[in-house]
Amino acid sequence: MTEELMISAICWELQGNVSVEFAHENDLYFFCPDQRCLAEVIPAKKKNYFFRAPQSHASGCRNEKKKTESGSLSGVRKQFAADEPVSVVPSHLGKLPKQDKKSRPSVEQMRTLAIQVRTSPIQHPGTLEEVIDAWHRMSINKRHSTPLDIGGQALNYFSAFAAFSTLTDDVDKLTTGPHIAFGDAKVNLFKGDYYVKSLCKFKDHTPAKPLIFRVRQGHSLFNELKDGQTVSLFVRGPVSIRSAERNSVDLQCRDAYSGIVVRPKN
Repeated sequence: MTEELMISAICWELQGNVSVEFAHENDLYFFCPDQRCLAEVIPAKKKNYFFRAPQSHASGCRNEKKKTESGSLSGVRKQFAADEPVSVVPSHLGKLPKQDKKSRPSVEQMRTLAIQVRTSPIQHPGTLEEVIDAWHRMSINKRHSTPLDIGGQALNYFSAFAAFSTLTDDVDKLTTGPHIAFGDAKVNLFKGDYYVKSLCKFKDHTPAKPLIFRVRQGHSLFNELKDGQTVSLFVRGPVSIRSAERNSVDLQCRDAYSGIVVRPKN
């Protein structure tokens, strides 16, 4: 028997379902989505973050504290046992829009909002690496149906990613726009460092050149790479194009939401 944890709730200020990871960093008003309950909830932590109701949930509420054999994983009722890792698919690359705290809603206002967002996805901010990892786990159909906001543009996990092969004629498309560019790259070991070179070449100046990034010893990725390995290379935001290893750019993230990410191919 395991105790379920509530990992999503409705945020009054954002007018939608949000993850508990977002809630614990924001002083806003959160309440239970069960229309029979609507109790105020606040983020807490055992092994993982979860929502708790200081005044308890209403009797019969689906989030009322209880014991169960297995967690429910559907819609906004998605919950996890206390000893299981919480994994919520990011709905936004970057932070959710900042909201000012509002006056508390009435019961009728909460019930109306609960009905409106009953089947809405959970809003959850993600880093570039978290978004890429979520994309990797999805089927093609799931990518089409899962929303992803990048820079205020409402995309999905399919339209938000652009293959290198569609961008080779115009390097500006690689470094601008809301998408995450991706493609295969080859790893080569040279004088103790790894060099990751894209298989596609991009037209910046004549002739067309590949992207080349150096991974030095001590980098967190270094021990995951092998000489001659093919990897997946992801780029978001401005990057430099180089034509030789000696002119390569060190692999590093510009920030948590842009830069270069390398993932070994499955």
